[in-house]
Amino acid sequence: MIAVETDEIKEFFNRLAPNWDERCVFNKANIQRILTLAQVGEGNRVIDVGCGTGVMIEPLLACGVSEVYAIDIAEGMIAKAKEKYGQEAAVWFEAVDFLDNDKRGYDCVIVHNAYPHFLDKLALADAIHRSLRVGGRFVIAHSDSRAKINGCHHKLDSSISSYLQAAAVDARNFQAQFDVDIIIDDADIYMISGVRKE
Repeated sequence: MIAVETDEIKEFFNRLAPNWDERCVFNKANIQRILTLAQVGEGNRVIDVGCGTGVMIEPLLACGVSEVYAIDIAEGMIAKAKEKYGQEAAVWFEAVDFLDNDKRGYDCVIVHNAYPHFLDKLALADAIHRSLRVGGRFVIAHSDSRAKINGCHHKLDSSISSYLQAAAVDARNFQAQFDVDIIIDDADIYMISGVRKE
């Protein structure tokens, strides 16, 4: 992703941050289905990429994870997430571009409802690979269908968002570095997940 696109994405989400929670309602049952399928559990250290206002934090803590590193490119989103979850000892926040992330050894990297905003999918795969321990799991997921997500993104400029392809097609971006073992593209969720190879 080039710097101009990164700046546009950051500006876009900073503008939306104050009213994000009123604009977007997420299906809790679908989020739980995603976490169950990914086997996120007790003691896991998780990076929540594109955490927004913290939609995944409460469900992750309910799974018993030991750490949530919640990151987002937009400072406004991080500020809203901190307002809601800043008191949680297991959660820490950073406004940073995940592609520049230098954290290593995590058990799970989750990109929930943010995948279309990573325009360079192979760079995203590389960043996820660097962040995970060998055998750690990545999760690309939306708690809505591909059709619904693409419907929300159809008016956005290509410098801010890309359309979701069929999950089986997008999974190819990860197959060189991961054993992809979950591909779901149904009426409720979109999910690509697998474990890091060597």
